[in-house]
Amino acid sequence: MIPKRFGSSLETGTVVRPQTSRTYRLDPERGRIAGYVDGAEAVRQFVLKALSTERFAHAIYSGDFGHEIVPGLDRAIALAELPRWIEEALATDDRVAGIREMELNVEGDQADVRFKVLTVFGEWEERRSFDV
Repeated sequence: MIPKRFGSSLETGTVVRPQTSRTYRLDPERGRIAGYVDGAEAVRQFVLKALSTERFAHAIYSGDFGHEIVPGLDRAIALAELPRWIEEALATDDRVAGIREMELNVEGDQADVRFKVLTVFGEWEERRSFDV
């Protein structure tokens, strides 16, 4: 006899609810975790982490998390690929609907990027600097 699984998604009448975006609040200035965040603040924190973490560099994260902006690449390639790398880093979260109005300014070895992040909780402007 095959055991019956209770609570499986195959049962009729099952309601699928989106998961909460509640997560731990990071305090980068003090290097601590302090409480929780949810909603737009949780997505802001995701954007900060995704654009601060090099993809494939840390075993704790899956290969889907982080960015591929690696200092030391050919400068022309890095500048051409930077917008795509940012979009791909943020596209892994289903709360992020996209980015728009991206501006790239280069001074020396720094690329300053400004763009709007579109999320299910609204939109805001982000500014980041990357070594190229």
